[in-house]
Amino acid sequence: MKKVTVILAHPYFSKSNANAIIVNSLKELENVNLRHIDSIYPNGKIDIEAEQKILSESDMIIFQFPTFWYNVPASLKNWIDNVLAYGFAFGANGDKLKGKEFLVSTTIGGPEAGYSSGNVTIEELFVNLKTLGNFTGMKNLPMVKSYGMAFIPGINEDLEAVQQNAKAQAETLIKLINNSK
Repeated sequence: MKKVTVILAHPYFSKSNANAIIVNSLKELENVNLRHIDSIYPNGKIDIEAEQKILSESDMIIFQFPTFWYNVPASLKNWIDNVLAYGFAFGANGDKLKGKEFLVSTTIGGPEAGYSSGNVTIEELFVNLKTLGNFTGMKNLPMVKSYGMAFIPGINEDLEAVQQNAKAQAETLIKLINNSK
């Protein structure tokens, strides 16, 4: 059975509506190892060897996160910088991720219109993650994303719509997990 590792980066997970639904759906799968890096490493000091071992044993790696100011959360950037190191993910003997499937899944608080009509698309915004996948020899799968995912009283008060979109995103992820390789 394929081993899937989900790297969840969400510093405010206890207040999450969308990511909580997505993650709880993925946790129901027996082959999924969820790594909430903000909980595991609240001080930002990552056990690099442990994380690298887990990735080495994985067939698929998923980054799950809310988009923060057109970027990944700082904890994910810190994790990438430390774990995907020379000699592990690239460079001399750095082939430990080669051939693994890589999927980026993000929730975006704002509407899709905020990422078009003159602005960059989410895919363009996260071309760095696609490049990361290519550079480390992983197979990039299509990005999974949802817009309008912030429940903010007075601005976006349709919690039910956020929850339905999160469930749909979780279903898409589950299909990709079950139908890949």
